[in-house]
Amino acid sequence: MSTDRRGSRRALRGMGLRALRSTDWEGSASGVLIVGLGRFGSATASSLMHMGREVMAIEKSPELVQEWSAKLTHVVEADATHIEALRQLGAGEFTTAVVGIGSSIEASVLTTANLIDLGVEQIWAKAISDAHGKILRRIGAEHVLYPETEAGDRVAHLMNTRMIDYIDFDDGQFAVVKMRPPESVKEKTLAEARIRDRFGVTVVGIKAPGREFTYADMDTRIGRQDVLIVAGHVERLGAFARHSRDRRPWSRLPLCHTCTQKGPRCPIGIPPPSPPRRRIPASRRSSVRASCSSSSSATSWARASTP
Repeated sequence: MSTDRRGSRRALRGMGLRALRSTDWEGSASGVLIVGLGRFGSATASSLMHMGREVMAIEKSPELVQEWSAKLTHVVEADATHIEALRQLGAGEFTTAVVGIGSSIEASVLTTANLIDLGVEQIWAKAISDAHGKILRRIGAEHVLYPETEAGDRVAHLMNTRMIDYIDFDDGQFAVVKMRPPESVKEKTLAEARIRDRFGVTVVGIKAPGREFTYADMDTRIGRQDVLIVAGHVERLGAFARHSRDRRPWSRLPLCHTCTQKGPRCPIGIPPPSPPRRRIPASRRSSVRASCSSSSSATSWARASTP
């Protein structure tokens, strides 16, 4: 081994770089560079590998490098905040990189800046706060992701409605959802249900049990067990998904100040609502009025005669 090569190896070790695979990177321009093998970075790398993309991963932690070396084709232990380490690894040859560092905002920003300086065209960077994301955009990150925030928002929508899956676009203004049909549109065609006229959303596809998804048209009939793919503004989708939810009569009652529960669920503060009044047929109204007036007269006489 030549003296220059040994000196280069020592310099790279000084920057925290140690190749774990003997095979040099021979990936094409379609390869993806992943920096950080935490939950987000490792999940991204695994999915890309399953899709047939070539992946080169860089991680600072020796434990994570050892764990993922048997699962990914190319894993390197290095500190990506050093631009020289990235240059020696050929990071500038990639057109796409993912920065999955979430434990340190400083390391995330420095790594992103280094990749931009090396000429990486598309950078997908994870942000853990709005301020972090703002900095990443300012320095040139093309795509800024908020995995925790987006996952929490998605779960909230799924819990609050009858949606099965939820994907939003345009800063949460527009979404495509997978959901069960509300009761009011079951066993009707789209023309009969008039979903777009009534709710302002569009049914894009429909799936019957045991069948594949198909495009929906005005003659498509919605079955009771079908699954719908619906697109529209988030508020209108929520109104459509909540349309057939069971609305309890106590849902509009105020909260009890003691147990913060409503209606019959409150053991002390608010009594259960009384049953709804029955409508009296027109043919019986006259007899009922006469009965009520005679009963009222008897009650008034009894009160007056009481000493």
